[in-house]
Order: sequence, then C-alpha cells, then structure tokens
Amino acid sequence: MKRKLRKVFYALRHAPTVPFYGFIQGHSTLTGGQLRNAERLVGIDDTELVKAFEAEFANQAGGSDAVSFAAARMAFFCADEGAGYRSR
Repeated sequence: MKRKLRKVFYALRHAPTVPFYGFIQGHSTLTGGQLRNAERLVGIDDTELVKAFEAEFANQAGGSDAVSFAAARMAFFCADEGAGYRSR
C-alpha cells in the first residue's frame, strides 16, 4: 500500500513540472544519469540512431532484421497487414 501511495505522490508531484514518459521514468532499475540520457533522446528524429537500435535489437534477439514502432498497435496493424488480414 505504501508503495502505491508513493507512486501516486511521485506522479502528482512531477505532473506539472516534467513531461512523464512512463517508458522512461517508470523503470526503477534506471539510474538518474540513464534517465537523463534517455529523456534527451525523446522527440529526436535520427534515422541512423533508429537503424543502430534496430540492428542491435535484432542481434540481441537472435534475428537478422528488426523494425521498431512507437506504439504496439501500429506493430500489430502492420503484422496483420503482412499476414493478409484486413483491419476495417
């Protein structure tokens, strides 16, 4: 219960001052420096950075290629389209 309350108070305290990116601040395993490094990349349109991320992700996953999406629903949409399903 205390943990949940701390999370609520943390979110309320930071809501008016800092954009809250759940995929960044939501990971308690990241250090403050790692959070700052991730936050500075939000909103940057860097094709080479994306290609490097996708190549490393594919390597770590044991594949040869990978494509990243900003939202899971877009990934599912493209997977459905690729499989021949129509989403209408």
